[in-house]
Amino acid sequence: MKSDNKAQLILWSLVIICGIVAFTMMKAPKPTQQQPAIYSAPFTPEWMYYDELDAMTSKRSYFAALRSTNKFSLSFPYDGEQRASITLRTSPKYGKDIILEMDKGQFLCYTRGCSVLVKFGDKQPQRFSAAEPETRESNVLFLNGYGQFVANMMKADKVIIEVPIYKEGNRQLVFDTKGFDANRYLGKNPQPTAAPAKM
Repeated sequence: MKSDNKAQLILWSLVIICGIVAFTMMKAPKPTQQQPAIYSAPFTPEWMYYDELDAMTSKRSYFAALRSTNKFSLSFPYDGEQRASITLRTSPKYGKDIILEMDKGQFLCYTRGCSVLVKFGDKQPQRFSAAEPETRESNVLFLNGYGQFVANMMKADKVIIEVPIYKEGNRQLVFDTKGFDANRYLGKNPQPTAAPAKM
């Protein structure tokens, strides 16, 4: 009788362990087509250019990253001064993207998407639709309208992006965009640079 009880105990233990493993695998984020190579760079007022080589295809993706000139603070548990970053990405695998990221916090963007207000220089603000990445990183937004955004940005020295943040309302992120080098961004005027180090 004791042997039967011991066998049942072992069997139930195995069932519980298998259940925990299966739940953990379900909760783990899955890589998706939209998953970006994003870096939280140390602050510099200038554009940072870098590229990444896909070892499988031998093709390169190109990036141009810029940190916001203004700092902002959010309430607990995301308190403490921080900056946002904007990254332009041109990739043979993922296409062209505008990636907005803050160090910590949650953009208020539902699964059906959201919108942000963008002001280029002294022009009237324009609205751009946006969406979370498929990886559901709440501190990252993908802005739609890459061509329209870049064309306007190249004519302006400053870009202000107003974004909705969870429990914080709208916040304005200011970027000093002057000096953007489209040729260097796309690797046509290469200079020795490295990807920004993670902070």
